Amino acid sequence: MSLAYASAMRIVHVTDVYAPRIGGVESQVRSLAQLQAARGHDVHVVTATQGRSDMDQPLGKGAWENDDGVIVHRLAYPTIAGLPFHPRGVRELPRMMKALAPDVIHAHAGVLSPFAFVAMKTAQQTGTPTVTTWHSMHTGWRWAMKMLSWINKWDSTPVAWTAVGNPGARQVRKMLTTRRSPSTRVDLLPNGVDLDHWLPANYPTESVKLDVRLWTAQEAVSPEVVHTPRPLRVVATQRLEPRKRTIPLLRAAEEARNALLPEQDLQLLIIGVGSEDGEVKRWITRHEAEGWAIQAGKLDRDHLREIYRRADVFVAPAVLEAFGIAALEARAAGLPVIGFSRSGVADFVENDVGGLMVRNDKELVAALVKMAEEPELVQRLGDYNVRVIPEFDWSNVLQATHEQYLRAVVIQKEAQNLGKTYQFPEPKNG
Repeated sequence: MSLAYASAMRIVHVTDVYAPRIGGVESQVRSLAQLQAARGHDVHVVTATQGRSDMDQPLGKGAWENDDGVIVHRLAYPTIAGLPFHPRGVRELPRMMKALAPDVIHAHAGVLSPFAFVAMKTAQQTGTPTVTTWHSMHTGWRWAMKMLSWINKWDSTPVAWTAVGNPGARQVRKMLTTRRSPSTRVDLLPNGVDLDHWLPANYPTESVKLDVRLWTAQEAVSPEVVHTPRPLRVVATQRLEPRKRTIPLLRAAEEARNALLPEQDLQLLIIGVGSEDGEVKRWITRHEAEGWAIQAGKLDRDHLREIYRRADVFVAPAVLEAFGIAALEARAAGLPVIGFSRSGVADFVENDVGGLMVRNDKELVAALVKMAEEPELVQRLGDYNVRVIPEFDWSNVLQATHEQYLRAVVIQKEAQNLGKTYQFPEPKNG
């Protein structure tokens, strides 16, 4: 099915988290909303995340701002540690939806997403076509989510259910499978990437200067040792949070180095920031790993691209990864990817084709050793990734998103025809 936007729509994205918070959901929702606005749609974001005014004052309690063509409504409330939460969200969000009168609601959900959950209930009450995209995995919360689904009647709510990756889609499908609804359709609605920025064919001729010792040390090698094989350059771009598994990655890299021959080695560059900054730094110091493990902190996209130009392998150590945006960007840049077969990375990296998929940390160690020992394998996997471009460009994701909006309209019409108490709003043309 190939469809174009027939007319401008009023689209309201409901997300608990949004910029200036940093994360995959935050960046994806913001990029999607801005691209939709650039195509002529009336786009709003309703969020529980506080913003900052031009005077650097907290922005919340219903305040709104124009974020590059997107009107952001911040139903945020000052809370401990700046958590995205509003104690009266159950009451305030339906009021906001009534005032905005959207053609479609796009709820962005995860395990802890009270705003998104209220948005689905509002859709149930008003008959507004609604798409819910699940951005996370339920592992460890399976029965709690199934109970929540049963209590809130999600299994019988006229919503177009989607998930960003196959692992999440399988879990959402199980969550919605009940006696009331033995089968619920959950489509894939993947994250988008600006492929033009990452494709090697589009790299600028002049490289970006790097201040990262990992990638510059080998360039200063003396002539008499120039023929010594250089270490395998491994890069991991991720938030330094427990579920991203940075410390297990460091352990695996150390074990892999110990398994290599004396003339072989690997270096690990960790890019990103988070609550485990200090713990990662202490691990590197405690294990005297400064010579092969480097924390680079946060880097912008141009510096990331330059890193990927010089790296050999990208590793994604998270198991609970619903999609894996950073891994996809590295894959688009032509890097072989090591990731977990249970994660969303497996949606765009085939084992022994575009990278190596592993099941546990023991296999992660083996994959790192294999890459360091077999440069021809690294070359073959990288050549494939350069040659075969992934299908996750924003133009494709925008098209897929619009198709889900049309699907939501159909679902609401079917609900109305079945005699349920939903009112289908007339579409707006402006």
